[in-house]
Amino acid sequence: MSNKVLIAESGSTKTNWVWMENGGVSGQHTTSGLNPNYTQPNDAVAVFNTLPAEWKTAHQIYFYGSGLGSKAGNQIMQGWLSQHFQDAAIALENDLVAAARSLCANQPGIVAILGTGSNACRWDGATIDDDQHSLGYILGDEGSGFSIGKHFIADYFYGQMPDEIAKAFSLYFPYTREEVLAATYHAPAPNRFIANAARFAVGRETHLYIRQVITTAFQ
Repeated sequence: MSNKVLIAESGSTKTNWVWMENGGVSGQHTTSGLNPNYTQPNDAVAVFNTLPAEWKTAHQIYFYGSGLGSKAGNQIMQGWLSQHFQDAAIALENDLVAAARSLCANQPGIVAILGTGSNACRWDGATIDDDQHSLGYILGDEGSGFSIGKHFIADYFYGQMPDEIAKAFSLYFPYTREEVLAATYHAPAPNRFIANAARFAVGRETHLYIRQVITTAFQ
């Protein structure tokens, strides 16, 4: 009988899935992110329903995700996975562990993740020995896509962007104030919506204003 293993690495915006049989990769898939702190149960079900039907037969699941590491977060994710993958043994780890194992293997090092959110830790070669535990996008996530995107959006609507940057931003992020407020306060995953604005910086990093926003996000 073949050994079927499913590995997932998930942030708040997307999840990368890898399907392995007998030690070899035989499938890959990308879905929306799964974060037990923000993802609604019905949205989690929708994500699982996009996976190939064969993957439900996994014997082992290794799930590395943002929002994991706390008892509450792990319980939520365990419930979601066990409901969909009923015969699988499930191992849960914070996404920092995936980054540390990939970058450092069994050597000590400092590991950071920058995406929609942000997090960092010190890795001793086997475990995380100094995790500051991200406070999430409302209280923390310094330097993240959310942090930079929030700065751009606020500056744009407050009229604090340089004129040429504001004109370009209006084309890149063509939402009215009312649409932004609705997406931020009345729609799911506002952190993803706001973080999308951070991509505006790509290719414009040499502009003084853009550099200042990025620098401020890391202070």
